[in-house]
Amino acid sequence: MSRIGMALFSFSCPANPVMSSELILIVEDNPVNQKVAQMMLKRIGFDSDVADNGKIATELLTERHYPLVLMDAQMPVMDGITATRWIRAELPAERQPRIVVMTASLYRDAKGEWDTVAIDGWAEKPIKLEQFEKLIREVLSRTESKLLSS
Repeated sequence: MSRIGMALFSFSCPANPVMSSELILIVEDNPVNQKVAQMMLKRIGFDSDVADNGKIATELLTERHYPLVLMDAQMPVMDGITATRWIRAELPAERQPRIVVMTASLYRDAKGEWDTVAIDGWAEKPIKLEQFEKLIREVLSRTESKLLSS
């Protein structure tokens, strides 16, 4: 792990978090960002799968249900907006995950386009562990995806 990744974990966190049985899908093409997201999720008690792009994510989502998808915006093969549109259009209501966009300042630049695909939240990278945990727990505590509650 790089020192840059270590800096994200420099504040208090439970030594032995209670592990959740829910598996979170990370959709991210950058290997460093993948590792940082996996480690942050592990620190707050969640295991994860990783997809390198939106196309792989859609394939994984047809095979199993993930209650939460952390979606990067810009990726090769299939970007985050396209993948999110596919998820919202193709998965049945009972298999709809909550989707949180995790990106750099791009979200603000493309906010109008993201607003059309029913995401459940967004986070600007880099994100501190405390903010990340609050966001993940708040989104997972909702009884259903934003798509289903609108």
